[in-house]
Amino acid sequence: MEILLTIVILSIALIPLMELLPGALVLDAQMERESKVAFLAQQKLEEVKSKATYDFDQDYSESATAFPSPDSTFKYTVSDDQGTEIKEIAVTVWYDKDGDNTVDEDEEGIELNTKVAKRD
Repeated sequence: MEILLTIVILSIALIPLMELLPGALVLDAQMERESKVAFLAQQKLEEVKSKATYDFDQDYSESATAFPSPDSTFKYTVSDDQGTEIKEIAVTVWYDKDGDNTVDEDEEGIELNTKVAKRD
């Protein structure tokens, strides 16, 4: 009788915990993608900013482009305003769930902006 009662109590306690597990796994995957998006955006912005510092007159704009493997599900765009003395560069990075090369509302994404001055 005691064993049966213990099993019933454990079942009642474990069922809600088991229902939380899938949600926690989904949230964990989403947070991992958001962290990766932020890291890749910072990396791409620094790369473009470094190039623009030494070759100011080049246009660094890029349309939707995939990162190299293993990050090929993450896409980025670079916008370069081509200023004469100061350029404004914007990098947008997102996790492209549906592969349509556009940032949708249900996709994690970030936009980072910076300015680069022309050096003489």
